[in-house]
Amino acid sequence: MPILDHFLHDTGKRNRKLTTYGLPVSGLPVAGLVVAGFFVAGLIGWVPSLAAQDMGGQSESGEIVNGVVLSESESGLVVAEIDDEAVTLGELSSYYMRNSVEEQVDAVDLREFLPLYTDYKLKLRYGLDNGLDEESSLLEEFEQYARQASYSYWLEQEVKDQLFENYKMRSMEERKAFHLLQRLQPGASPADELEARNKLMEAKSRIEDGEAIEDLDAEYSTQVRGRSAGGQLPWFSAGNTVKEFEDALYSLEPGEISEPIRSQFGFHLIQLQDVREKMPERLTRHIYFQPGDSAKIRAEEAWQALEDGRTWEEVAKNYTQDGGSRARDGLIGWIHHGLQYSEPFLEQVYAADPDLPYTSPVETNYGFHILRIDSVKVYTSEEQRDQDLRQKLENVPGYGEDKDNVLQLIASRGGWSVDEDVYGEVALSVLDVDSLKIEDWTLEGAAMGRILANFNSTSYTAEDFATWLIAEYGDITGHQFRRRYLEEYRDSILESHLIEMTRQYFPEFDSEVRNYLHGLIVFRVSDDHIWNPATIDSTDLKAFHAGREEDYVLSERYDYLLMASVSDSILTEAMRLYDEGLDVEEVRERVPEIQVSDRITDYLEEPPTSYLKDLKKGERSESFEYRSRTAFIALKDILPSRLMTFEEAFNRLANDYQPVREEQFRDYLQNRYAVRTYPERIQ
Repeated sequence: MPILDHFLHDTGKRNRKLTTYGLPVSGLPVAGLVVAGFFVAGLIGWVPSLAAQDMGGQSESGEIVNGVVLSESESGLVVAEIDDEAVTLGELSSYYMRNSVEEQVDAVDLREFLPLYTDYKLKLRYGLDNGLDEESSLLEEFEQYARQASYSYWLEQEVKDQLFENYKMRSMEERKAFHLLQRLQPGASPADELEARNKLMEAKSRIEDGEAIEDLDAEYSTQVRGRSAGGQLPWFSAGNTVKEFEDALYSLEPGEISEPIRSQFGFHLIQLQDVREKMPERLTRHIYFQPGDSAKIRAEEAWQALEDGRTWEEVAKNYTQDGGSRARDGLIGWIHHGLQYSEPFLEQVYAADPDLPYTSPVETNYGFHILRIDSVKVYTSEEQRDQDLRQKLENVPGYGEDKDNVLQLIASRGGWSVDEDVYGEVALSVLDVDSLKIEDWTLEGAAMGRILANFNSTSYTAEDFATWLIAEYGDITGHQFRRRYLEEYRDSILESHLIEMTRQYFPEFDSEVRNYLHGLIVFRVSDDHIWNPATIDSTDLKAFHAGREEDYVLSERYDYLLMASVSDSILTEAMRLYDEGLDVEEVRERVPEIQVSDRITDYLEEPPTSYLKDLKKGERSESFEYRSRTAFIALKDILPSRLMTFEEAFNRLANDYQPVREEQFRDYLQNRYAVRTYPERIQ
């Protein structure tokens, strides 16, 4: 039997799931800035979901705006003008519905919404005119969002369906293969990787010249405890092997040989031997007997007991030597071809007649069994089959809806390819640095001037990779270099093309992410001119304060000390010293373990400050429990109510002054730009 553990899933693999920042997965990430009444404040950070996009578009009767049908004349009706820019009823309705929980919109709602949307458009126009769409920090935030949105777009539009369709198509058949395996650890050196790959390329050449792959197994596969790490594999279907192996296997035709494929276990050379329709799963029970001289006799005794009329449950309980299934009346579960069970056992399971109550004793490499087939899985509809497959897919590592799958799809669409010979030369050049840092390395040798990789009609030379490697990992030594750095370089290239390719494949994406950029611009304009207290003219704010002094009052407040300790004896000593008239610093000096808070408050509704209600100036409370400590509180003084100074009232003044700033800025914008609104046209 070949060693099969190198095909089992790496269940510990880190799964880099994409986040969607609070939006349902059918939509794009929401802007990180959420402000109550954001239209009034001038921020539209919403990005429409893909589901909402599906509802839009034209029909014979006109435009459908989130379920609301407008005639062509209604949709194009101009309801506002800002200089030479027209705002149509269709645009207004669309933006209203994007930010409304209501399913329908009426004329009253739209007329009320019109001035808010006009304010938003004015602030956007002002921001664009002042170059905020070219401001570096804003563009950096937008770039981060657009990249995340791109991942979400590919995930929703392509990856989910493609992953399922691939899995579904592959699940319709079973494949049988033979492979050679040069075992390597994931962190193997480039020299070891190159040696393993070249060895399998040599084997492939011999197979193509007519030698049988089976005859080369002992020579070209790693030997583990005297057995080949490669060899003959049983029939299996999708979701049973590591993804790299499965992808390569399902790209082959019967008889075809793969290139050397790298997985977490090393390099594989795969030959597909045969393909057949997948055999349906069987719900299987057995009464089991371990190999031995008496196994066959015991199995025949159990079979005779069944023949004599004893129930399956009784015989299974009294005879089976499978402790794991005894409590389940011999139930193993749904069995199918794969890597979990041996081929001899599977042959017997599929040879069993499901119409019979049980089989006669059969022998496999595990021992002897009496088998019972409770059910054969048959789907009554395509929908039922899809539902079952989707549930299985959720538990298959490597099929996750994560960043890696998006990048893999991008790589495929853009035609990512690597010249392994050039990479090998680069790797050897780096390794020559040995214990020196890569930052001191200069690429030399046969790789100079050669193309290492191609993607999306762009070529990347060995020098490009060297420059990236020095910039990102210049502090590692040459002998620490591994292939994963090439994979990281690939990902960096893919990400640099991600937004561009998303725009290329999904034309609507550009308008959606532009909404987010516009939201950032409007937020910046509002922050600079309305919200940020630091931008207020203090003369204007003092004038606003004048005549309103009575509105800004400090209520009666309590100046107090709170002392606490985990030790009762320490607190008792602090109380004694305080009672003797020592000030706080002297108490701290004498009892350094004591915790002291010196504060002012006007809130007396909860402990510990509620104890102040019963104290007079200069008095202290008895000890009490507070936050797992023993404490006491002392009232130093009662401060009378008074008017705030301008400095004390500044934050409240700035907040109260904000509507004034909003109105002033709105007036400024309406004077700067010619604004005309036509609410009467909204009927």
